[in-house]
Amino acid sequence: MRRPVGRLLLLALFVGCTGEPRAGSFVSMIDNAFNTPVTRVPTGARVIFMNVGGNPHNAVAADSGWSTAVEIKPGAEETVVFDQPGVYHYYCTFHGTKDGKGMAGVIVVGD
Repeated sequence: MRRPVGRLLLLALFVGCTGEPRAGSFVSMIDNAFNTPVTRVPTGARVIFMNVGGNPHNAVAADSGWSTAVEIKPGAEETVVFDQPGVYHYYCTFHGTKDGKGMAGVIVVGD
C-alpha cells in the first residue's frame, strides 16, 4: 500500500502542530539534503528549518554568522530571522561542508 508521503510533507510545510498556518519560509531537511538549493525571502523573513528526515541535521552559516541548534532531531524545527539583505551560504555540519559540498544551500534575502 502506497502512503501519500508527498501530501503529508506538503501539509507539514504549511501547517504547524496547532493546525493553524504559520508565516515564514520553510526549508526541509531530508536525508541528506535540503529540499531546495536556493531559498529567496524578503528582508525580515523567518526561515523555518524542519527536519523531515530520519537523521539529525542543522544549518550553519558558512561565515559563522548564524546557526540553528547544534542538532535538530527528526520531527523538530528551528527558526532563523534574516533582518539584513544579502546572500547567506549555509550547510549541515553532519552531511555537508563549509565550501558548499554535500548538504548545503543558499538563502537570498531581499532583491
